[in-house]
Amino acid sequence: MVWKGSVATFSGLRVLADRALGNERKEAIAIVGDGHGALHSLRLKLQTTLSDLGEEGYRLKVDRSGVTISARKAAGVFYGLQTLRQLESVEHGRITVPCVDIADKPRFAWRGNMLDVSRHFFPKKDIEHFLDLLSQYKINTFHWHLVDDGGWRLQIRKYPKLTEVGAWRLPSDGTFPEYSGLTFPGAGESQKQYGGFYTQEDAREIVRYAASRHINIVPEIEMPGHNLAATMSYPWLICDPKLQPGFLKAEGFVFPNIFCAGKESTFKFVEDVLDEVMAIFPSRVIHIGGDEVDKYLWERCDDCKATMKREHLANSAQLESYFVRRVEKYVNAHGRHIIGWDEILEGGLAPNAYVMSWRGEAGGIEASKQHHFVVMTPWDQCYFDHSNLELPIDVILGYDPAPPSRGKEMARFVMGAQASIWTETLPDRRHIEDRLFPRILAMSEILWTNRRESTASFLDRLDRHLPTLYSNAPGLHLPAPRADLQVVAPGTGFNWHYPNIRGFTLRYTTDGSLPDHLSKPVPEPMIATSGERITAALVGDKGRRGDTGSVSAWDMEPVVADSISPGLRYRLYAGYFRTVPDFASLTSIQDGTTGQIKLMGDLKEHFALEFDGYLVINHPGRYTFLCGSDDGSVVWLGGLKMLDNDGSHGMLFRSVTLDLKAGAYPLKLGYFQQTEGAGLSFEVSGPGMPRQPVPPPMLYH
Repeated sequence: MVWKGSVATFSGLRVLADRALGNERKEAIAIVGDGHGALHSLRLKLQTTLSDLGEEGYRLKVDRSGVTISARKAAGVFYGLQTLRQLESVEHGRITVPCVDIADKPRFAWRGNMLDVSRHFFPKKDIEHFLDLLSQYKINTFHWHLVDDGGWRLQIRKYPKLTEVGAWRLPSDGTFPEYSGLTFPGAGESQKQYGGFYTQEDAREIVRYAASRHINIVPEIEMPGHNLAATMSYPWLICDPKLQPGFLKAEGFVFPNIFCAGKESTFKFVEDVLDEVMAIFPSRVIHIGGDEVDKYLWERCDDCKATMKREHLANSAQLESYFVRRVEKYVNAHGRHIIGWDEILEGGLAPNAYVMSWRGEAGGIEASKQHHFVVMTPWDQCYFDHSNLELPIDVILGYDPAPPSRGKEMARFVMGAQASIWTETLPDRRHIEDRLFPRILAMSEILWTNRRESTASFLDRLDRHLPTLYSNAPGLHLPAPRADLQVVAPGTGFNWHYPNIRGFTLRYTTDGSLPDHLSKPVPEPMIATSGERITAALVGDKGRRGDTGSVSAWDMEPVVADSISPGLRYRLYAGYFRTVPDFASLTSIQDGTTGQIKLMGDLKEHFALEFDGYLVINHPGRYTFLCGSDDGSVVWLGGLKMLDNDGSHGMLFRSVTLDLKAGAYPLKLGYFQQTEGAGLSFEVSGPGMPRQPVPPPMLYH
């Protein structure tokens, strides 16, 4: 628990902490002067008696005499030092930290980040850069996706073509290539070729680098699918020569990226590869993939059909289970465990396998019911390749891998969760920094602590830390500046909350354009005139702009609404839309009333919905509304366009906070769906009301 008290001053504290990071002795003491004649100590202690803190917990005590960090294990000391760093501030050129007494330990053992280096390759220095930053936020697992269709990234000495051929490709558009010819150029064949790989010594150095920062690297060698790089390097891994590139099926082209499950030569290859992988990576968990296996070739392969008959397998799903079980048996014999994507549940789960749940949480829940250990990384809440708008920080902060509502039994088998980054459209380090930071800080927070702080609390603490983070990761995503209210009464003064990052100025516009380096700096306080919409953003000296925040000046007053009835009116429209339409020009195909804003009707694609009526406020106060939609949505309240979430996109959330008096406010919500999924939610939090879908008692027409 942090208590308020005097400030202990330390000059050069960061340097001192760095020197102590690798300490493995039972106790280490360093003395440093503060530049004013006073001496302070940094004491690091390993104490076996601190059993209540577990393997990674620590005790951090700061008083006027110095700093003491105690833990059972070196990992705990390391994490105590990271907390000490986060507490630092600079005052008058000196580093200071508050006096505190903290006992701390993590909630989950698996606090992870997955990086795909197959679709785009990242050199060793980039991997070490990410590990440095991840370790500062107590991420302890780096899931390294080394193998996929885009390229084989790890040297395997027994099969040199995996990197001589499979690590290189010709990009067609600068991002993830189209495999029009389904062949890989050999290394050195063209100056335009794209690729790369890690030698075994590279990988060992990275493993050592991670271990010194208490990060375990879990290698992923994808199998039996997602292996075009391998099958193009060694075509005998494919089921049948006549089923190699160029073979067509009724629905389209066969992607020959799957190992034959009926040949013993396939399992010999897999075991040989795993031998070399396990010799490099000490991790007790080896990821074998197992996702998105197109079994079309298996179902037409004589070898696979013969294996299914011999092993009494009813279908190709059971053949995949047979494949996974054989691999698991081999890995278990070497003292390791396998983990795979949740598809490995299909056809029967291997006896000791761990499951990584990505297609939502259903796979993880089912695996835990079968008493298998689980790591959660649902795509809609943990896939950080989604843009910062598609997956905002508040969604991450609201995620719980093992909520109490699912019971203690499930919690016993959920090891934790991870942020996963697929790199089809992320070609370099700066793009990864944009997706990883600062969202990984939110992921770390939900995995380390049981406490659930508000998004506002998190962002306030983040503002203080972003300048330091920016100096280490200049590609980080710059969050929008925030005002306490996004709708204010005309003439009201207000201030913005934003980090003070060197080289950036908060600038604003009032004409609907985006702020740039020519826009005016924001004054404090800022006063908006009636009908004005102020748009503000951090703008860098070199023109870079962060996300925009906005405040509208609007007289939000309730109206007289006599003879109103429960529920909103809704109308459903069929058609192809690119934005929320002008509903007045359309003819609905279905209409009625509803007590909740949600998807209505039976149409799956190409439709729009209109809701209108009144929002009734019984308790005056401050309310936050959130609208999430896939594709676009727009919300009007009291005549003001309150939330604009328009356009074709995946599930996106927008929020607004405003003060409302008691009474009825005209409400209208428009939504359209285009293709590939649909989703709509309208939520509220307010006085005595936790975040929830806007309840029926607030909706009238």
